[in-house]
Amino acid sequence: MARPHKGQHKVPRTYLEAFTDPKGMLWVANNELKIYQDKPRNVLTERDFYTVRFPSGGGSLVIETEFLGGIEAAYAKLYREKLKDQKQLTDEEKGILAIFLASMMERSPRRREAMQDFFNEVTTRTGQMQAMVDAMTPEERKAFGDRQPPVSEESRKNSIPASEFVRLGKDVPSLHSSEIPRMVTFTAPILFDMSWGFMTRSGGDPFITSDNPAIIVNPSIPYDSFWGPGLGQKDVEITIPLSPDLALLVGWQIEHERMYIPVEAATVQELNRRLMRHSDTLISNESSILEKQAERIRQHLKKQGLKS
Repeated sequence: MARPHKGQHKVPRTYLEAFTDPKGMLWVANNELKIYQDKPRNVLTERDFYTVRFPSGGGSLVIETEFLGGIEAAYAKLYREKLKDQKQLTDEEKGILAIFLASMMERSPRRREAMQDFFNEVTTRTGQMQAMVDAMTPEERKAFGDRQPPVSEESRKNSIPASEFVRLGKDVPSLHSSEIPRMVTFTAPILFDMSWGFMTRSGGDPFITSDNPAIIVNPSIPYDSFWGPGLGQKDVEITIPLSPDLALLVGWQIEHERMYIPVEAATVQELNRRLMRHSDTLISNESSILEKQAERIRQHLKKQGLKS
């Protein structure tokens, strides 16, 4: 049985290192508006975050050490040799970055939280339905069953009992971790086929990052839309900061494929705001930008009559 790691990184250390200050430290603002400095190896870690636990006991570290570890190493080399100096990427290097971006989208704590919320909802509804059926008389139960639409043989083959589905949700962390390779394999080719643009900061505040750095949005639909953004939508955008001076923009309608384009301070601020709306922990190489954001939140809470 595998021995679980301590402090597995929810966001790769090799990625966070690009956001350190000259002393090799990160500035961090947590969801309690506390701002502090720490080393990349200590930031955004959680015990056994990627450990896949076995029902019989013990667990496996293969997702972290072999799958994600290999992706992180390839990205670190690509950043050091190409991205840091804003050099043009080959198709193979674009593929490496597409895999890294897909992994950042799939390993996100927000993805796990969404999965947990889904299973909680299914478990609640399944329990309510079972309680309703249990309270029926045999005659009512038969009448209820007769009213249900027939299920095709194909649907039966491709479905699992509700009880089995609920059982899967009892260990969402292991389920999420074990699904990462499959989802990355599915998502990376789609990202590769999209158009890419690199944004370089030409002034103002730096790009910041967070516990959820890969953000997917569709500016053409409402922020609170029921369906939300999807990779197949023509106006969808994925953004991820790669350093305080560099960010990646991916979409179907991006111009200047793989070119490095200088952007003004207003664009950097908009991407930072987009990231802030989807994050709990913010990270920067400068404390001032985090302090300004924390003060904005405090003032907003004060106007709402709430405590920070």
